Amino acid sequence: MTLFTAGTTGVRILTIGSIVLPTEKGDVVDMKTTCWMLTAMLTAATTLLAGTVPASAGDVPDIIAMDNLDYEEHTKPIVEFPHRRHTDAFPQQYPDFFSAGCGACHHDDEGEALTDLVPGDDVNACIDCHSEPGTVPRDVKKQMRAQKLSREEKKIWEREYHAEALHDLCRGCHRKVRKADRSAPAPTSCMKCHTKDAS
Repeated sequence: MTLFTAGTTGVRILTIGSIVLPTEKGDVVDMKTTCWMLTAMLTAATTLLAGTVPASAGDVPDIIAMDNLDYEEHTKPIVEFPHRRHTDAFPQQYPDFFSAGCGACHHDDEGEALTDLVPGDDVNACIDCHSEPGTVPRDVKKQMRAQKLSREEKKIWEREYHAEALHDLCRGCHRKVRKADRSAPAPTSCMKCHTKDAS
């Protein structure tokens, strides 16, 4: 999906796949195209916001496909995050790890837990702050080594990368849970989470 301004006319154009639609008022677009466009936009918005909780109170999805559109391509299968299990079952099984409620995962721009959230509250997508898709590129890792950063300085830089931030949060918590209960369903290896074929 692309939005651009055409030539010197200033007409804004929205492209979705092979469909090109002018977006100025008064343009005529047939109903089939309009329905398709709205469906595509809603699907894209839902996918883009993967990792967020819908705004309507109590409307928390069971599973969130972590298929973020900011990635040009995914190098591993898409994670199907069991969100409802993290909001319902796991806090009952492992209360010590969910004492911050939704804030066990959701945090502010300083990394502080958002303890006042309840299921259904509107939250930012992870990529809103951890805005670089993927993991730290090799050249950036080289820069980090050259600068002899402290572990915390390195972590701050790494967390600018979306996949690094998610892995740090998820695997970090899962390791703590597994340390307390070796039988806990808290995967820490790649293919235990990246199980579905990437599309």
